[in-house]
Amino acid sequence: MIRNFLNVIRHFKAAFILNLLGLAVAFTAFMMIMMQVNHDMTFDTCYDNAQSIFRLDVKMDGNGQAIVSRPLARLFIGSSPEIEAGCIAEARSGTNFWHIETSDGRTGYSERYWDVSAEILKVFSFRMIEGDLNSLDAPGSAVIPESMARRMFGNSPATGQILHATVEGDIDRTVTGVYKDFPENASLQNIVYTSKNPKENYDNWGNWNYYCFVRLSDPASAGRIIEDFKENNRTIFGEDFSWEEDGFDLVLDPLPDLHFKSAGHFDGLPKANRSTVYALISIAFIILLIAGINFTNFSTALTPMRIKGINTRKVLGSTDSEIRTGLVGEIVTVSVTAYALSLLILYLAGMTPLASLLDCSMALAEHPGIIAAGACASVVLGILSSLWPAFYMTSVPPAMALKGSFGLSPAGKRMRNVLVGIQFTASFALIIAASFMYLQNRFMLKTPLGFEKDQVIVTEINDKILNSRDAFTEDLKKIAGVENVAFSQFTIAEGDYYMTWGRDYKGENISFTCIPVSHTFLDVMGIEVTEGRNFRNEDETGADGCYIFNETAREQYSMQAGETINGDEIIGFIPDINFASLRQGMSPMAFYMYGNWHWGGMFRTAYIRVAAGTDMKAARPEIEKTLDRFDPEYPFSVRFYDSILEGTYQKEQRTGSLITLFSLVAIFISIVGVFSLVVFDCQYRRKETAVRKVLGATGTEVTGVFCRTYFVLLCICFAIGAPVAWDAVERWAEGFAYRSPLHWWVFPAAFAAVTAVTILTVVWQSWKTANENPVNNLRSE
Repeated sequence: MIRNFLNVIRHFKAAFILNLLGLAVAFTAFMMIMMQVNHDMTFDTCYDNAQSIFRLDVKMDGNGQAIVSRPLARLFIGSSPEIEAGCIAEARSGTNFWHIETSDGRTGYSERYWDVSAEILKVFSFRMIEGDLNSLDAPGSAVIPESMARRMFGNSPATGQILHATVEGDIDRTVTGVYKDFPENASLQNIVYTSKNPKENYDNWGNWNYYCFVRLSDPASAGRIIEDFKENNRTIFGEDFSWEEDGFDLVLDPLPDLHFKSAGHFDGLPKANRSTVYALISIAFIILLIAGINFTNFSTALTPMRIKGINTRKVLGSTDSEIRTGLVGEIVTVSVTAYALSLLILYLAGMTPLASLLDCSMALAEHPGIIAAGACASVVLGILSSLWPAFYMTSVPPAMALKGSFGLSPAGKRMRNVLVGIQFTASFALIIAASFMYLQNRFMLKTPLGFEKDQVIVTEINDKILNSRDAFTEDLKKIAGVENVAFSQFTIAEGDYYMTWGRDYKGENISFTCIPVSHTFLDVMGIEVTEGRNFRNEDETGADGCYIFNETAREQYSMQAGETINGDEIIGFIPDINFASLRQGMSPMAFYMYGNWHWGGMFRTAYIRVAAGTDMKAARPEIEKTLDRFDPEYPFSVRFYDSILEGTYQKEQRTGSLITLFSLVAIFISIVGVFSLVVFDCQYRRKETAVRKVLGATGTEVTGVFCRTYFVLLCICFAIGAPVAWDAVERWAEGFAYRSPLHWWVFPAAFAAVTAVTILTVVWQSWKTANENPVNNLRSE
């Protein structure tokens, strides 16, 4: 049997190699997809009893947010004995520049940090390598991951080492613990965790800027704990407050669910779209299905060439079951060979830019379960794709098979058309879905944000520059093309979280995003004031601060210019701008200028406006030189807004690229199947082709006969696949507040692309047969 199989393959080398390669690529795609799926589906399950960890979220008039005030968090954590531990964390992590003193001198490190309360170590059950779960109890303490400890201190103990602050107003941090690194798929990242000042906003009910996490003794008690808290705190926000009438509610969301669920505004934890994950799973199995269909068609098409060997074995006494087992074994062997080849492809792909499309590592050693699943899939796919051919080869009447007429019989044609139709339907659906995902991602990157980002260069700053702000500004203005400079506490349009303030206004408590800025900010960003006035230089030295709100805040809270909020004047209004990502709907926000009493956070971002026509890339190194003159040690990052937005939508870009890549893989495998079928079609229809030529048909007309068959099939498959893709895209796009329109031209473009590749493949392979000497074919027949 094996010798017969190898002899047949020798006659169809190209078709066999392409099918083998297609199957190997299919296994590679399957395992890559499942690596990403496993990363998302097991997100935040690395902690001990992860299902017992919850985050306290807020619902206000149907709108959700993930942040609370510190006194609300404190009151809730102490409200029930079933809350084993609770902590707060700043809703936004930061980056700090520390240095350590060693015998070799001073070494600086720019590291991300998260300011948290001490109980976080117990809530998330940190695995401590040095220190214990009380390591953040002391003021000024910090815990660092094992990888950072080895990078900074080598094999020496890290506890007791000092992280010296370089930012004015910050304090030195003593390393009091080292924790085992968290895996890549965890909300808690491998950064510095610093102990929060216990007095910060202790009784400030208006500062809503904290996540609140709790660990429960019984996860099932979450709902009851919320109801008991509301019952026991009916006047928490005043005597006239009512949970029901004021539309205010609290929710405990399980931590493992948060990766796929957004609480609403200011939810900065890593997110994934559950529909996208399910789509990836579907694509993985669709690709395997298409590859399996290829081998089913390939094996079935070999029937006329193999029937002599099969009949010989029957004559020699072999039973049908023995022959079928041998036939199945052959294809399983090929499938396992393709799987082995896919491991090599996967290993090599891990060293290419393809690895950046996944949120996890592609190292084979880190995914033993997926590698094993791939091996099982290769065996199962080999069996399934060979069962029908094995049964059919042993049941086809020898006379029909020897004449080669099986390939032209109604049953043979119908079976091949159905199988190829499944491939084409899947290919159309995938390419249409991938096209719309690309358009949505492009829409998010290209949609006007309401400010002039294209002429702005952004850089982070530190206290050395902030303390010399005027001199720094003047030096920047000396650079050719630099028109003006502004400062802000945040980089707008970078992420979804900034700072939320709650204030009393006209007798009610209102909530809005607040972004402190310098007086030149609106001019630098090209944002016009529609009513009232712009910020002025003298506002920075006034007795009180002042606001400029967006239109959403104005309409929602019925604001008027000239009114005050806790003494701070509303001086004007601006149009709604997209200060957060396009995942979020528009919400009330204000730009704010501190007065003479600069009680809030410091400016951390400089916005540098460059004149139109200026070479932005040439201006960048000049800006970097200016930064270095003010602080040569600090690792400043100078960025354009294109790179900022790419970072904001990195997850969507990766997902879109993944789906596009695997859609192309599916089309490639489908075309491989078409190529193989045309090879065998030409073999079966040599006599028909010769007769047509003798009767006067040209080579072009004969080729058209082959093309017509596949064109009709493509039309039917498109009619099925297009609605499926449209429905899938509609469901996926529900996760975006701003959506790209579903352009009609995507559908004919997808049809044209797949049809063109298919027809070219058919023409290329059938042209030779159509132009052969008909006398030779008739003589052989």
